[in-house]
Amino acid sequence: MGKEKTKAENLNDKQILGMPPVCFWVIFGILILGIIIGSFCDFDISESISNETSIGDWFYHYANIFSGLIYPIGGVCIFTGLKNKGEKFHKLAYFCLFIAEFYSVHYLNDASGKYVRKDLGYKAEEGSSVMLVFLAYLILTALVAAVSFVTYILLDRTKTDTLLAIGLVIIISGIISMSVNDWLKYFACRPRYRYLITLDDPISEFKNWWEMSPYLVDESNFRSWPSGHMTRSVMMLTLPMIVDGLKCRKRAVKYVLFSVAVLFIILLGYNRIHTNAHFLTDVCFGSLFALSIYGLTYKFVFSSVKH
Repeated sequence: MGKEKTKAENLNDKQILGMPPVCFWVIFGILILGIIIGSFCDFDISESISNETSIGDWFYHYANIFSGLIYPIGGVCIFTGLKNKGEKFHKLAYFCLFIAEFYSVHYLNDASGKYVRKDLGYKAEEGSSVMLVFLAYLILTALVAAVSFVTYILLDRTKTDTLLAIGLVIIISGIISMSVNDWLKYFACRPRYRYLITLDDPISEFKNWWEMSPYLVDESNFRSWPSGHMTRSVMMLTLPMIVDGLKCRKRAVKYVLFSVAVLFIILLGYNRIHTNAHFLTDVCFGSLFALSIYGLTYKFVFSSVKH
């Protein structure tokens, strides 16, 4: 038994977010390189690839739903782990599940709710039916419930402490990274490219990421740095870690999910620049801050919890 525990702990020491550390550090290095390049070429890069399209807009509107659905997975992991610890933890388990599910729906609504309502035909100025608003919430709630149910079926309920650790990493990192991102946006107050191109001389009001004007303007067009979408997207990199709590824990599945997560982040990063919303440094900093928080939280939680 002791040898098995030691083996599991050694395995965790060789992982970051469920993958070999080299995967984490390669992404980290690429983001640093992107920041260096963007520090010299931000405006030129945006000018070269900026071009709003219907497909790009759709991805921009709904991409965060994919990463947002990681939250209910984290909630179900915590619920299952607590429930397996004994009857005295059952009430806490259900409470945590309720909070996670509620926060998940709130997150999805905040990220994409207005686009769901718009596509359903809701127009506030025309006094559209309140039922369309209710239907939008119902769709988001159904998504969260479906992901939660499937997750619960797939989890290995014998891995109590591992499930708790996975859930804590997802929830804690997600909340902290978005809180840091929101604070930094207000601190930097960087004009977006989509605002600059409405001016007669866009380059005259362009600001590099280090030229900060704290709380200058409380408006979306001055919230370019860092990218909130990219901060959210990093949550996809927890998919390999989630595999550690499933009944099927094949290494190949981890690498497939890791590849999917990286591809998603790359596409979203390009999309944020392509749709005039961000510069390259915004994209890279948003990902870098989140990646650092997730990596540190993973190491702290898994070193503190028996698994």
